[in-house]
Amino acid sequence: MSMALDEAIKHCEEVAEQNESSAITYKNCKEIKANMYEKLTAEKAENDCRECAADHRQLAEWLTELKDLREENKVLMQECDRLIKEKGELLSKVSGGDVLRICQLEDQLQAELDNSHCLEIELTEAKQLLKAAVEDIHDVLTSQIKITNYTLCEKCKYYLNCNCKDKCIVSYNLKQWRFADEALKLIGETNEP
Repeated sequence: MSMALDEAIKHCEEVAEQNESSAITYKNCKEIKANMYEKLTAEKAENDCRECAADHRQLAEWLTELKDLREENKVLMQECDRLIKEKGELLSKVSGGDVLRICQLEDQLQAELDNSHCLEIELTEAKQLLKAAVEDIHDVLTSQIKITNYTLCEKCKYYLNCNCKDKCIVSYNLKQWRFADEALKLIGETNEP
């Protein structure tokens, strides 16, 4: 004869209570006995009963946890069945052409996502190239200034022949390409090369 889960839990709790009661009885017997052998026998029986009670309490706890998990699983399975049924009803309402169109739109969306990812990679590479170009131009201009002693207008940032209508203010400290700031702003960089 097999036990139901509730019966097994009840049985474990009853056995635990019986063993706890027996442990108390053996403890009382141990205190009454005068003979050392009888005291030791009663003490061992008391310890065995306490251990058996603890084991059955633990077993009852585990069985209760199993029962709770089974109930939760039952609720989840009912919910899954309901969702599967709803999805089946929804799919039966959608015609074959609609499903095909949905699949095509999904493929098109994925292709657009892939394309935007490629464009993002290309944009990142273009920014890196522009930054490298700004740095290279700066290096070239700096080396030319050192070699030829060209000067730079503080207003328009041109080398040699500036287009300023006012009198040009020449400085030896400004040694950068005149579009460097704008180029770095385009790529989100703020530091000068």
